[in-house]
Amino acid sequence: MIPDANLGWLFTEVPFPGRYAAAARAGFTAVESPWPPLSAREVAARVEEHGLRSVLVNLRQGEPGTEFAFGWACHPGQVDTFRETFTDALEFADVTGTRFLHVVGGLVPEGVEQAEAYAVYHDNLTWALAQLPTESDTVLVAEAINRRDNPRFLFRDLEEVAGLIRGINHSRVRVLFDTFHAGVEALMEHEANEPSARNAAGLRVDVASRYASVVDVVGHVQLGDAPGRTDPGSGVVDFDRFFAALRDLGWTGWVGGEYRPLAGTEAGLGWRDRLHGG
Repeated sequence: MIPDANLGWLFTEVPFPGRYAAAARAGFTAVESPWPPLSAREVAARVEEHGLRSVLVNLRQGEPGTEFAFGWACHPGQVDTFRETFTDALEFADVTGTRFLHVVGGLVPEGVEQAEAYAVYHDNLTWALAQLPTESDTVLVAEAINRRDNPRFLFRDLEEVAGLIRGINHSRVRVLFDTFHAGVEALMEHEANEPSARNAAGLRVDVASRYASVVDVVGHVQLGDAPGRTDPGSGVVDFDRFFAALRDLGWTGWVGGEYRPLAGTEAGLGWRDRLHGG
């Protein structure tokens, strides 16, 4: 397992262009990010300069607070915009050597049935898959985002996105498994079943079993604790159990830190040692 730093969330103590150097100084050998405020050539220069690998990038998304805040992939009538963003992402991957392109599900538009939005996303994803160069190792990933924070998000749960990937049945389309979103969903289920235990001291929720249920289609893993998307170990997710599951089930890929550090980035990096049982 190889830890990597999500530069949209970590090392925010410095402006974005400086985060590549900061990640390298902190011992990371790989990074990921949302769509960066830098050109592909600028990113390529920084990862080369600092001995890093660009692991993942999210396709470009719209402005926060708008209906396109999570992209255009499930929006009827926005196929051309989606294809433009995907073509840009393919070029980015080619220039930077980025392995994973996150095709973000999107928000179901007002007045559109979830089934219709799902069909649009499915068609866009299969089109995108067909555009991947055969000589590259680029892989597409899709993610379930918790419904507490984003009730209009396309995928209603982890099983739905895993079902989509299994249905497409191609090694270059995989699930992005995020412990924060899985943890929030587990916490919501726990609170629904045991409301009196909502604020129980020492409460821990299991995301390991959720990971195990989709491990056959997982392509990338991201870490964040619930309920506040903070440092692993600062909330309710049982990370000892999750890290053990990663080891026991043979995960050898990247594990990205995508969370909001409580006391500065470097103070919260102990999870890197715990990945390997340290």
